[in-house]
Amino acid sequence: AEHIQQSILPDVSELRKQLPNSFIFFQPRDVVSGDFYFIKKIENKLIIACADCTGHGVPGAFVSMIGSVTLKNIYDSMQLGWKTPDQVLSELDREVKQILQGKSLKKERSTDGMDVALLEVNLETNEVLLSSAKRQSIIEQNGEVTKLRGVNRSIGDNNNNETSFELHRFTMQKGDSIYLFTDGYTDQFGGANNKKLKISGTIEIVRELEDINRIHHENVVKKRFLDWKGDFDQIDDVLFIGLLF
Repeated sequence: AEHIQQSILPDVSELRKQLPNSFIFFQPRDVVSGDFYFIKKIENKLIIACADCTGHGVPGAFVSMIGSVTLKNIYDSMQLGWKTPDQVLSELDREVKQILQGKSLKKERSTDGMDVALLEVNLETNEVLLSSAKRQSIIEQNGEVTKLRGVNRSIGDNNNNETSFELHRFTMQKGDSIYLFTDGYTDQFGGANNKKLKISGTIEIVRELEDINRIHHENVVKKRFLDWKGDFDQIDDVLFIGLLF
């Protein structure tokens, strides 16, 4: 199962080739993960997704494989017309609902789904388009850190929330960063008082990175998480993506 899931996850080298020193810290709670990442280069655009599926272990891994393969199929069909991240999330939602809900009676419909942050980087202009379903992101520009919330709507669940996905635009400069992560990172219990790290603790780690050489950022993000967790159990799958411009 681990081998199959690893074979579906993309090669991180493409990310590092296009955005040197960028990184992915991926630490499943169990052998297989309900979190997944997606990387694809299409002409001058680099597509990155950070996704957190319902559950972890085997159930989460099944949903993550559905999400990963469906997202790949959507981008493989882009010759029919380019879609921005918000449009892709809408299509992903329709496709995943069809898979998870299509053959179920209404009263038995699945509550499974996924929270996804999806972005597109124009590698020539460094313009970033970002859309998110329930996932938070941290944008660091010129030393200023901004927390960005996704719309309160998941992909593929049976909730009737039809809130439109928002599209955010940023022009990144040399030295700027974007961080995408699942709640396995922010919700981890630990520290001296066995509390959650939370988004506030994650922002503190991001601010700390400003004074550290970029080649060490991946190790710092991993070490700070493991130090916080200490001897406590890991409660969820962990995925943390750092995009360094």
